Amino acid sequence: MPMARDSGCNSPSKSHVVYHHSRHFSCLVAEFLTSELQAAKIIASRPQKVEAMQVDKECGWHVSSQHLKNICVGLKLKKPPAGVNEVQLFNQIEQSIRERLGSMGTEGAGKPILKKQLTEQQWAKLGKINDRMRKEYSLRRQMLLKRLDVTIQSFQWGERIKGKMQDDLAAAYRPKRGKLAADSPVTIATLMAAREDLAKLRKTSSGSVRKNTKSAIHKVIMGHAQLKY
Repeated sequence: MPMARDSGCNSPSKSHVVYHHSRHFSCLVAEFLTSELQAAKIIASRPQKVEAMQVDKECGWHVSSQHLKNICVGLKLKKPPAGVNEVQLFNQIEQSIRERLGSMGTEGAGKPILKKQLTEQQWAKLGKINDRMRKEYSLRRQMLLKRLDVTIQSFQWGERIKGKMQDDLAAAYRPKRGKLAADSPVTIATLMAAREDLAKLRKTSSGSVRKNTKSAIHKVIMGHAQLKY
C-alpha cells in the first residue's frame, strides 16, 4: 500500500505493494489510519505558536502590522528616526490626523459616534460584547447564506434549465457567492471609526425614500402573478 508506506507505516504487511483482502489485514489498516487521525487531531488542537514580532533595525520599533505602515504612507509621514517607540509614533500619527481633520472643517469626516474616553477595563468589556455579537450575527449570516444556496439549487430542479443553462447559472453564481462570508467584519476599530451619521435611522418604507429607491427590480414575477411594490 504506497499511501501507508509514504505515511510512515512500519508494518511490512501494511506497506507492501500487494493488496490483501483478509479480515486481519483490514483491521491492521483501520488501526493505522485511526492512530494517524488521532495524531492529526491532537496536533490541530494545540495552540499555534505566536511568532515574535519583527523589529525594524533602522528605527528600532516593532513592525506589528502592515496597516501601520499603510497609515504612515497615506499620511505622508517621514521615516521614523532611530530609537522612536510605538507611543511616540502613534502620537505623531494622531497629531497628523487631527491636523487634517481640522483643515476639512464641519463638512469633513464628521464627529465620532464614540466621544468618551474608555478605561482599559471598559475596552476589555466592550471587546467581549463585540465577540458575542459577532458570533450571533455570524450565525444569522450563515443561515441567510444557506437559504440563498438552497434557493439557487431549487432553480436547477426545473427541466428547462438542464444542460447549458445550468452551467451558465453556476458560472454566474459562484464568483458572487465566493465574496459572501459568514464572519462579520465589524471590529472595535470599526466602532472607533464610526461617525454620527451612522446613528441616524431612516424608515425604508416611507414614501420619500421609496420614491428614490424604486426600480424595475421591484416588479417580480412569481408563477403567473406579477407583484408590484
